[in-house]
Amino acid sequence: MTDRTQFDEENLSNDKQQLVIGLDFGTAFTKVVIGEQRIRYAIPFTSFSYKNNPYLLPSILSILDENDECILGETIGAKTVIDDLKMRLINGDFSDDTKIYIVSYLSLVLRYSRGWLLDTQKKTYQDKLLIWYVNIGLPTDSYDNTKLSDLYADLIQTAWTVSVLPGPVSLGRVRDYINKVDIKKAKLPPPYKYRLLDRGLINQFPEFAVQLVGYVRSPRRQESLHMLIDVGAGTLDITTFNIYKNQEEEDLYPIFAQDVKPLGARFLMIHRQKTNGIESNKIPSSFDKIPTDESFAKSVNISIEQLQNYDIPFSNLINSLINGILKYTKEKRYRKATQWENGIPTFFCGGGASIDFYQHIFSEFQLKRPPYKIIPMQLDKPSDLNAPELPDNSYNRLSVAYGLSFDPYDIGEIRKKSYVPDDIKTGTEPAEG
Repeated sequence: MTDRTQFDEENLSNDKQQLVIGLDFGTAFTKVVIGEQRIRYAIPFTSFSYKNNPYLLPSILSILDENDECILGETIGAKTVIDDLKMRLINGDFSDDTKIYIVSYLSLVLRYSRGWLLDTQKKTYQDKLLIWYVNIGLPTDSYDNTKLSDLYADLIQTAWTVSVLPGPVSLGRVRDYINKVDIKKAKLPPPYKYRLLDRGLINQFPEFAVQLVGYVRSPRRQESLHMLIDVGAGTLDITTFNIYKNQEEEDLYPIFAQDVKPLGARFLMIHRQKTNGIESNKIPSSFDKIPTDESFAKSVNISIEQLQNYDIPFSNLINSLINGILKYTKEKRYRKATQWENGIPTFFCGGGASIDFYQHIFSEFQLKRPPYKIIPMQLDKPSDLNAPELPDNSYNRLSVAYGLSFDPYDIGEIRKKSYVPDDIKTGTEPAEG
């Protein structure tokens, strides 16, 4: 890892190269893709990463010693191990401790990501003045939350500042910069101004929109109403939205309805534990692969029918959530969309989307009658993504980071739900209202 932002900080080139860090800070895993006009590099975190997929970095921070030095991942012998970093923010915990832990973690992520590029792509960029941007994704439901959105940007800017300071990342140093220590007192090597990141170079996007960047640029693109269901470790995030181009040929994504609930894979496992009286040591963690229903039932000595019966209250919550989003969108937001007649094109994304339990729910919605019928859509790996070690059928895990790695002015315009009028009176295209 490196605190540098340029190949040669003493002799900076006049030939500029924009690089965009797409940062997907997830509940269980963090993913990073660095992009420019020609290519996008998925960052392999190798020694810190999740087994079998080097692009998944566990969202865990280890604190090592009496100096409170920090390191990525869960480290044997660490004084303290901190997880649930993102869930703290989602749950409204904006305490100083939460901010310090998150900034410490993200500063290490930013250091590592820049260092990987400087180490591996020297021949490509060594004669360039690198102009860095950072794009970060927000849960769709949080995109309208100005307080949370501003906090994310503050944390990213502070994390970048800490990441370019020489020396280790420690809780004490982060605490200083949370409290707005003057950067000029940090004794950065000259010219320090090229190391800092202006607030205007930090941008935020709802995760659903950036996940679809590859899709909207492909021949498979369809216009009009879509739905996206993202199953993460902690949350299940649902959004209905439109896709279309305005008169200037820019992509627009008006949001019709959205909701995010703690119904992700971790909470499914907690439900099963409480309902079945299963010992906690038999419940997979957020960082382990969730077993199939058959193997899980066998491991806890119950039949698969019993397991499915135990799961009914949890599945009812998800069914109710999806039904509610579709009903609200149909009755108030976009009544005349042609998709209501045949089925809503729907993307299933996130690390939990392939779990048997969620797949069964999605399959049932494919068999329903309109307007509650859905048609599954696939996110294909884009040709410009450099990720040679990505396991087969795993692109959806990187889709948010990939979309975030585009120029922030080239992603398209996302219209917040509060800016999109209801469709009750006119029945016209809401995106144009």
